Amino acid sequence: MSDASVATWANRRPWRNNNPLDLRFFSRQEYWQGQSGVDSATGGPFAVFSARFWGWRAAAMCIRNCQLLHDIRTIGDLVHHWAPSSDHNDETQYAMLVAARAGYALDTVLDLTDADTVKRLMQAMAIEEGGADIVWPPDEIVEGMREASPPFAI
Repeated sequence: MSDASVATWANRRPWRNNNPLDLRFFSRQEYWQGQSGVDSATGGPFAVFSARFWGWRAAAMCIRNCQLLHDIRTIGDLVHHWAPSSDHNDETQYAMLVAARAGYALDTVLDLTDADTVKRLMQAMAIEEGGADIVWPPDEIVEGMREASPPFAI
């Protein structure tokens, strides 16, 4: 990868904040494990992590909790919860692109406690959040999922 290609996306918020899925920070919650700060940019505030694997860990836990706490089981429902139109997102486009990249139909009932499913969704969602040209190191995704509580078996 050339320095020129990295320069085009190195300052994008998900990369800069080590927060691949652009998780927000809510003042009522404590910091995530590995969170080192808060980015108060427009649309935020967003969590800032000390390393990307901590951002992947938090994202994996959030996706799993979408099923465990909110009974969300389809990509359409996940996107509605994760990137709602009230945040100026095009939910339909976001969901269709995530479904296509992850290899699922919009209405497929998914097991969001399954490591492979969550990894595929996170990779697709990271493209939607940060851009298709960002190269997210796969080992950081796996490391983050292993650090989740409880850990994903991956």
